[in-house]
Formats: sequence, structure tokens, C-alpha cells
Amino acid sequence: MLNITKGIKSHPAIIVFSNRDYRLLWPNGLLWQLARWMWMLVSGYLVLNLSESIIQTQLIGVAYFAPMLMGGLLSGVFVDSYDRRLLMIMSNAWNLVVVTIAIVLVMTGIVQSWQIIGLTFLFGVAGTLDITARRTLAFDLVGADIVATAISIEYLSATGALIFGPAIGGLLLGVSNIGVANTGGAYFSVLFLFLLAFVVILNIRKPENRTYPTSGTNIFRSLGDGLKAVYSNKPMLSLLGITVIINITFFPYLPLIPVFADQVLNIGPIAMGILGASQGIGGFMGASYIVSRKSLNRKYPYYIGGSFLALVGLLVFSLSNIYYISVIGLIVAGVGVSGFAIMQASLVLLLSTEETRGRSMGILSMAIGVLPISMLGLGFLAEFIGPGLALTLISTMGITLISIWFNFARSLRTI
Repeated sequence: MLNITKGIKSHPAIIVFSNRDYRLLWPNGLLWQLARWMWMLVSGYLVLNLSESIIQTQLIGVAYFAPMLMGGLLSGVFVDSYDRRLLMIMSNAWNLVVVTIAIVLVMTGIVQSWQIIGLTFLFGVAGTLDITARRTLAFDLVGADIVATAISIEYLSATGALIFGPAIGGLLLGVSNIGVANTGGAYFSVLFLFLLAFVVILNIRKPENRTYPTSGTNIFRSLGDGLKAVYSNKPMLSLLGITVIINITFFPYLPLIPVFADQVLNIGPIAMGILGASQGIGGFMGASYIVSRKSLNRKYPYYIGGSFLALVGLLVFSLSNIYYISVIGLIVAGVGVSGFAIMQASLVLLLSTEETRGRSMGILSMAIGVLPISMLGLGFLAEFIGPGLALTLISTMGITLISIWFNFARSLRTI
């Protein structure tokens, strides 16, 4: 019995949660992600109702991720230079303002598609800063040895949010009758979630003995130093190549969930919410398995294997016009993408130095920043040849590119 108890207490997940500030960072992330996924689904639904345009609906995803392309590295400089907790407080406060404006627009009936797309861009600005600060702060709190477990636990909250955010959003769209296209109740819920997240983040303490070595230096020199550090790191470059491929060929489908629900599967808002939650269900399953592992010595199999599985699941979804098969395809995709997403952030944190960790995470955000370009491309393609065929083409392209890149990115196999 003593050995069993000792084994439980020494499990990395237990050690992570023994940290008081991480216990607050985790629910803050859960609330933030719930609000994010509710916003994405509800805003896509609203824009589709206002415009009846696939391309404008896809612009919701483009607008959210666009700040990552140019702002990712800049956010990394800020995270290396200033109090990461304070930066998160600022991003949370920014979100409260953005959602309040959306509520005013939908409740007064003056909302237009371009306004929601613009607000989503502002939401993405805060999101770019938040994700860079959040993961480097997690590293500060738990250290290198168990950071992969900490990121896995964070991803559990993100996938839980991906399950319940769209599901709750779809439910509120189905039962609420306030605001334009019945979106008022959902946007009020998003505001409430962000308010709770803001209260939680205020109670996290600044990590002890944390210094900010780049503070006061030339911002362009800091940017250049970060780029040089990544360019000279072959495993990091190999990792970022996979990140670019996945963000070109997997994630662009997300804003098209309302389009698939309406034009391919012919389902209502509640069933659409469940469909949007399916990737999260799979992600939760995959992340739960990774968290249960006591040792994660070999990380690249999760990263590469997860990428393959995610694209195979997406291919199944793209070929289906049967609701239940579509749900299963996205669950499989979610299992795969959990391995990719968890190890992506963990490996960047582990492969970077203390001085450049924030900028390395910022460069990761820049790699993710190709996503809005591919989202826009998929939107145009779906408009002309249909969403199913368009997604089949890019998921097949992704499987091919991953196979080719893995053959050349041999430095990843040492991790």
C-alpha cells in the first residue's frame, strides 16, 4: 500500500497540481478556451446567417488566426521582456471589451458581418499574446522535467472546452431567442466566462526569481536574436515544418463546421454543436492517455503519429455525408491532433533556452499564423467546388506532405 501511495504521489500530474499557481492557471485556461470556442461557432453561425457566404464565414477563422503570422514573434519579445502574468491579465481585460461590443451590436440589431469579423481579429490579437505568455508561464511554474505533463493537462482543458464550448453554443442558439439570429444568449455566456477567467488570473502570483533579460534592449535586435536561435536549431526547424503543414492542411476546416452542418449534413444548431465538439472529444481521449503516462521520454512518435492520424480522420470527415460517420471522423482526428498539439508546445519549450523561450513560442505562433492564409484558400475552394471535395483535396495533400517531410526531418527522431 505504501508503494502504491508513493507511486501516486510521484506521478507527474500530481506534482504539477501540487503547484498552487498552476492550479489557478489551469481553470483560467479552461474558461478562456470555453469562451473562445463558443465565440468561434456562434460568430460563424451569425456571419453565415447575415451573409449566406461560405467565404465570409471562413473569414471568422482567418481573422482570429491572422495576428499570429505577424504578431507571433513580437508577442514572444514581450513575453521575454515583461511580467507574463501581467500580459495575461491585459489580454483577458481586452477580451471583455471585445465581447461587450459584440453584445451591444447583436442586441441593438445593427450588427453586420464585417463588424463580427473585425471583432474576431481583435480577439485574435489577445489570443496570440495569451497563448505565448500562458505556456512560458507554465514552464516557469513547473520546470523542464514535467512541462510535457503540464502542457498535456492544459490541453485536456482545451479539448474539454472544444467539446463543451461548441455544444453549449449550439444549445444556446437553439433555445435562446434574443439578439440577431438568436445569438444574444450565447454572447452573454461568452462574456460571463471571460469575466470568471479574469478573476482567476488576478490571483496568480508572479513566479519567484524570474528575470526578464531582454527588457530595455532594442526590439529589432531581440527579434533578430530569436530568429537566429531558432534557425540554428535543426530539431526546432524540423518541428516547425510539421506545424506549418498541419496548419495548412488540417485546421482550416474549423470555421466551415456551420457550412458542413447546413449544406452537407442538413442538421440543426444543436446537432451542429455536437459536430463541432467531436474533435474535442477525441482530443480529450488522446490527452487523457498522455497525461496518464508516467514517463514521456520519447516525444516525436506522438508528434508525427498524431499528425498522420489527425489528417486521416479529417479525410474520413470530408468524404462523409452521414452525420454519425462525420462525428466519428472528427473524433479520430481529435485523438491524433492531441499528440501533435501537446508535443508541439512541449518540444518548443524544451528545445529553447531560458533567454529565448518566449520568442521561440512566438515563432511557433508565426508558424501557426499560416493558418488564416490556408483558411482563406479553403474558403474560396469550397465556394467553387463544394466543402466536401475541397477538404478531401487538402487533407490528402497533408498526408502526402507529412510523409515527405518526415523522411527528411531526421533530427526529430532523436527527441
